[in-house]
Amino acid sequence: PYGKYIAKVDPAALPQRERDIVILRFFYRLTPAEAARRTGVSYANARFLQHRALQKLRAFLEAQGLGKESL
Repeated sequence: PYGKYIAKVDPAALPQRERDIVILRFFYRLTPAEAARRTGVSYANARFLQHRALQKLRAFLEAQGLGKESL
């Protein structure tokens, strides 16, 4: 159901490490520990990178008028 919103998000706008974590977590469905291992960062850093990336993606969607209320 979120496909039309995903198309509006440009993952290239994220820094490489944040983009890698998001792709591994949500497209490849890896656990945070697995994503951390694959990217060579600590578990805590992987969680932080994910949190920061999701904040940026949420802000982008809200700026496009696609906040929680529009879903």
